[in-house]
Amino acid sequence: MISSISKIIVASRPWSFSASLIPCILGAVLADKDPNNSFSFTLFTCIAMIVLIAHAGSNLLNTFNDFIFGVDQPGADDVTLVNRLLEPEVVLRCALASFIVVILSHFCILFHFQPTRPRYCTILILVYIFVGVGYSSGRYCFKYIGLGDVAILIIFGPIISLYSYALQSDSVSSRTVILYAIPLSLLNEAILHSNNSRDLEMDRRQGLVTMAIVVGIRISRVIYALLLAAPYILVITFAITSHNPWLITPLITLPLSLVLVKQMHLGLTRKLPQQTAGLGLLFGILYVFAVWIRKHAYF
Repeated sequence: MISSISKIIVASRPWSFSASLIPCILGAVLADKDPNNSFSFTLFTCIAMIVLIAHAGSNLLNTFNDFIFGVDQPGADDVTLVNRLLEPEVVLRCALASFIVVILSHFCILFHFQPTRPRYCTILILVYIFVGVGYSSGRYCFKYIGLGDVAILIIFGPIISLYSYALQSDSVSSRTVILYAIPLSLLNEAILHSNNSRDLEMDRRQGLVTMAIVVGIRISRVIYALLLAAPYILVITFAITSHNPWLITPLITLPLSLVLVKQMHLGLTRKLPQQTAGLGLLFGILYVFAVWIRKHAYF
């Protein structure tokens, strides 16, 4: 039993959870900037669990679909089902159970905490689930029609941050939340792009349409560098426009970013997605801290 649970946890790719957790924390920090709000650790914990469980469910469903459609082959990064560490039916049931838990937990939050915009919050979580299911389910899913990168940019940044923010704030300052979420969104897209660049030939043979396949490996390397560079440019811009010098704190991670760009250029991509996620985590922690430390976070 314990062995099966540990395998399910590994299959959910916990190394990628920072991509959803950091935007969730950002939304909470921005909500706390509203002087009319009182921060609830209980509410935040519930929101974070919903976001992480939905992320885990999406990853498990992606693992199941990639196995069913033959995307994952021996030697692939995810060999949970290829090596029969788990049965496909078990992974599918866990994915579906995750989404059910998310929906039930969401409505429990609405009932208990009574946020001011329940319909808006419900739309956001449904969009999150829709993208999680639609990313890899079926031959016309997002990753087969070239929309996978767009989906990641939208969800793992603006949508999650807005969901966290809307459940904890009476304000409607969505513009500020979206702007602050963009650097995180770009770094999370870099995780996917590094994965797609690494698996370019394998994905092409399986009929997938990713940005890496469309533009080719040379331009993909340039795009990866731009995805890592843009967040640093944005935080400098935000520091100037919001008069918050703390926002340049994530520049501490710039040397690590340069190392990863060099690895992409040299084709050392085996563990690049995990390493990019690590960069995103460090950048995100410093970034959220910089937003939190100032009394006001608005442009």
